[in-house]
Amino acid sequence: MAEQKPRTLKVQTFAAHQVITQPNPLRKVMRRIDERELDDPVARAEQALADLSVEFNAWMSIECARLGAAYAAVHGGTPAAYDTGAERAMLLPLPLMALRLPPEIVASLARVGLKRIRDIADLPRTTHGNTGIGRGVAAAVDLLAGSEGCASRSVVNVSGDGPESLAPRPRFHMPLATARQRAADLGITINALAIETEAADLADWYRDNLITGPGAFVMKVDGFEDFAAAIEAKLVREITPLALAAWEPDLRSLTFTAAAYQAPDRRTLP
Repeated sequence: MAEQKPRTLKVQTFAAHQVITQPNPLRKVMRRIDERELDDPVARAEQALADLSVEFNAWMSIECARLGAAYAAVHGGTPAAYDTGAERAMLLPLPLMALRLPPEIVASLARVGLKRIRDIADLPRTTHGNTGIGRGVAAAVDLLAGSEGCASRSVVNVSGDGPESLAPRPRFHMPLATARQRAADLGITINALAIETEAADLADWYRDNLITGPGAFVMKVDGFEDFAAAIEAKLVREITPLALAAWEPDLRSLTFTAAAYQAPDRRTLP
């Protein structure tokens, strides 16, 4: 029996714009198979499967992202492979038309000087998130305002990994600025714990848009693995009002690390 030589499958990849202009990968693969002169039916089958897998996956990945970065790269930039998180730098210099906006919208934006994606990238936008910080703060303030307790301080604790979602909702919606101002008017303190897994400047956003009241502060953690210990440290800090009152304003935002935190001895707690 003759020794069989190892067979290497040669797979061709395609630029994104080529895939988009050929919306039926199966038909193209079958046509290419017919053009090959491969006597071995196994080789023909293996080559067909390899080609189909690559082309169909590429086609599907582009089709599924036509409204996003892939479409913008194709129609406004250079199709290429980008690392996760690098798409923003690729998108910023592209014209707004790359986002597949209606021509009349692009023309209207151009009249006010907004011509490229970088001109609108950092503007407030409507999203479909469900981070209703304003609703949560409003509900907490309502409970505190309607209570008849004898506590000397009222504190609202907020922990989250994102800013307020700016989106119209079919349910009750309370703008965060309104809820925050009501808390301030009632002398209620709002403190925050920022989990910076997605938004690197979330602690700054909480400081500027969320916290208020006597001794208000922001703490931040880099991941959920430190969350439990951070909550404990935050609560300990909140129930020591004398120490809080003595802290300087420039210490209102602290970075929390589990390694630097010494948990209290529960045996000595009341």
